[in-house]
Amino acid sequence: MSLVRRNRERILAAAASPAMALAAAQAAALGRAGGTFLGSRLAGALEAGDVGPRAAALAQILLQLQEDRARLKAIQSVERKIELKRELLPRYAAWVDGILASGAPIQDEVLATVMVWRIDTGDFAGALPLAEYVLRHRLAMPERFDRQPAVLVAEEIAEAALAALRDGQAFPAAILNEVAELTADHDMPDQVRAKVHKALGLELASRLEQLGENGIAGARQAGAIAALAELRRALQLNPAAGVKKEIERLEREVKASATPPASDTPPAPETPAPANDA
Repeated sequence: MSLVRRNRERILAAAASPAMALAAAQAAALGRAGGTFLGSRLAGALEAGDVGPRAAALAQILLQLQEDRARLKAIQSVERKIELKRELLPRYAAWVDGILASGAPIQDEVLATVMVWRIDTGDFAGALPLAEYVLRHRLAMPERFDRQPAVLVAEEIAEAALAALRDGQAFPAAILNEVAELTADHDMPDQVRAKVHKALGLELASRLEQLGENGIAGARQAGAIAALAELRRALQLNPAAGVKKEIERLEREVKASATPPASDTPPAPETPAPANDA
């Protein structure tokens, strides 16, 4: 029997309250074999003799997450998975809010999972505070995710934006701007960062259509220039980004808006020169 296992059993045998016994029993059942961040935190707390309410809460939230993940794994439909995630998310809100309020860098599997589930369900505004926390503290994702946090956040939100734009739907440029800002100092493949710039450029370009052909000339020109900057950056990062035609279209629009329109007013007749009586 390992030292860790003996220690857990000793704690369980010595538990003086139902809460302490519950925490120790749940932790012993979960063990380190799960390979979870939260499981490691729980095991560490028990090994240090912490079997109070905090350890009980850790055990309970970890069990809840494992049960919910098992429910999701049993579902094949992506649409139904998203519906279930949306249903499950509220039960983790208080836990996540507590971690954010602490301000401490806590490697927490629940928070990382909630961040991803919020992205999956389209709650980008809810996911970004969690992304900011994870990225600011340089925390890692659980092992089951094969991407670094910055890559996951940037790619998933950018692809969601591109999908919405392809369907003719608007996507909040503020969300994309925040993603770009949050991930600016984090390493990622150029192709992934290009998706963020492409999505932002196409979103800005789509706003030009809302102004219409007779929109305020200055607003259309500024919008086209801003969209061009994002799309050119996307092309620079990834020559296969698929933005060349949109760049050409916007370049023509910017050039046309910079050319003064021809006047419909006929030219004034020339004034005849005065006769020279000298």
